[in-house]
Amino acid sequence: FPAEGLNMGSLLSHWCEVTRLESSSYKAEDVPTAEPKILYDLFGTANHVGSMQSGHYVTNVKVDKTWYHCNDQHISYATEESVLKADGAYVLFYIRR
Repeated sequence: FPAEGLNMGSLLSHWCEVTRLESSSYKAEDVPTAEPKILYDLFGTANHVGSMQSGHYVTNVKVDKTWYHCNDQHISYATEESVLKADGAYVLFYIRR
């Protein structure tokens, strides 16, 4: 999964089109012909470590430009590389640019 620049334009292009169609100044030639870039950046992950029967949950969160690894009451600095390579990421949190 990408840390930056996840382009959802091909999947969410209808959002841009609906916004334009609802505009009072809409003209047919205003409908976009190219796929829009709707970019998202990763700011958090929820990870499960263990098996289907038992395990432990940890998270990684980006605040400003710094990544943190949260494991119960223990919070430590993390690198983006370690976040992207961590096992068990099953929920990814992205924010639109």
